[in-house]
Amino acid sequence: ILSFAANPRVVQVAWDSSVLQDVRAFSDYALVILLTDRAETARAWVEQTTGHRNDRPFVVVSSAQAAPMIQPYLLSGQVNGMVTGLREGAAFEQNAGRYGLARQYWDAYNLSLLVICVMIVIGGLWNLAVGIRSRRQGLDVD
Repeated sequence: ILSFAANPRVVQVAWDSSVLQDVRAFSDYALVILLTDRAETARAWVEQTTGHRNDRPFVVVSSAQAAPMIQPYLLSGQVNGMVTGLREGAAFEQNAGRYGLARQYWDAYNLSLLVICVMIVIGGLWNLAVGIRSRRQGLDVD
């Protein structure tokens, strides 16, 4: 990571692309977006590239599990933006005016939670009905 931050041309092999022709230093990138599911990876990228970014935006897209470990970098200003987890991904899609995969997963997750809650209530009512019926018949419920 540090080698790439210090000299991107040495590490990256896609320099034939017209988009990358003007990139000579890490600070030449207009924006760096890091996609990761591990807090350690985000930490390494933030800490090893900070001196080479020259106030260029650095955005992290990560899993919700990694978010608590990355948030201090966001609060300190070392990370300029962060999208973590399914909920924020769905919110990001909605704000962008799109209905994509994250939103579909979020909707399915919410529906499954609703079904589970209904099943718990039905199970509780069933248990209550069986208990009342047993008491009326004089049976021990233990």
